[in-house]
Amino acid sequence: MWSSLEATAREVGHGGMDYIMMYDFIDAIRNKRPAPMDCYDAAAWSAISALSEMSVARGGAVVDFPDFTRGQWINRERGFAK
Repeated sequence: MWSSLEATAREVGHGGMDYIMMYDFIDAIRNKRPAPMDCYDAAAWSAISALSEMSVARGGAVVDFPDFTRGQWINRERGFAK
């Protein structure tokens, strides 16, 4: 997917990743396939800032990353198929 969209994606910002993510999401809707990102992915991506802040406040200490899937991540189907 990246190679076919690279030129357009790079013009949009953030190295093109925002464009790629939105393109794949819209493509999933149009083609009635699972979204490339689910609520567990969104929670994990969103937690990074708060966990980083906690680590900095603790002098750079390691902070455990929560398992939002309660151990079910190992059995999840992944959305990115291209």
